[in-house]
Amino acid sequence: MKRLIATIMALALLLCGMAALAEENDTYDPEAAFEGVWGSGRATLTIESLDDVIYCTVLWGSSAWEVVRWEYAGCVYDAQNDCLVSGNDGVMSILTYGDDGEIASEEQVYDNGEAVFRIDDEGYLLWEDKVENAAEDMRFERTVEVVEAIPVEELAEGYIPAILGIEQGSAGASLKLAQAAREVAGFAAGHDLSEAEDANLTACVMIAVEALSGEEVARFAENFGEVRGLLDACFEDWEANRPAFEDAGAADMESLAGDEAVRLNWEKLRDATQAALDLMAF
Repeated sequence: MKRLIATIMALALLLCGMAALAEENDTYDPEAAFEGVWGSGRATLTIESLDDVIYCTVLWGSSAWEVVRWEYAGCVYDAQNDCLVSGNDGVMSILTYGDDGEIASEEQVYDNGEAVFRIDDEGYLLWEDKVENAAEDMRFERTVEVVEAIPVEELAEGYIPAILGIEQGSAGASLKLAQAAREVAGFAAGHDLSEAEDANLTACVMIAVEALSGEEVARFAENFGEVRGLLDACFEDWEANRPAFEDAGAADMESLAGDEAVRLNWEKLRDATQAALDLMAF
């Protein structure tokens, strides 16, 4: 997972950085700089904006069974001091968990908390607790919560072998190409990629491909170009490509070719694969 996170962060800069800089008319949103998940030791700070209301929540694990929670709703951005400021209605509670992992009890300690959140010159987020100074010496670093767009294991066990299995120049290669394209389309159909981040998906594909040997990577890259061409043509004009799939015993490709969601999933997977190969110099 650490490797995935590092790869995603690097790819996000490569894939999105230049586009962001080109947005000359974009307006900087200072509040957005605070949003996200931050960590400091056993403490986690989440800042999110819901319906234009900024919520800041701090969780600190005092033990395996007890968590202290500070909740600040309705924080506002102080432009003069470049910080988020809460009202005087912050709630501090102590949560106790049972053996089943569920909250067994919740004790409210106070409901008049005040806090200030600011980001220092080094990029750390500082929390100033004005009631008990509970945040003394805490410096929060932004963390990355990642859910793989497609589990690398699934790519390695389904997507990669389907493409890698084509033997260029061998007897029946065209039939194997159509069969591989059908497998890839089926793989795409089984994964909803509509909300997948490009950098995340590219990172997953790259990690799966990098597990191959050098010879296998070269063969995968070559075969991918063939599969890509056939599938793109298939989604564009099924009737013109029907014979290739029928001859390969993959006539059921027709239902996939007519499914718009499958086409969109394939295009996301296709572009992520190409981006991964480009970054690997293929």
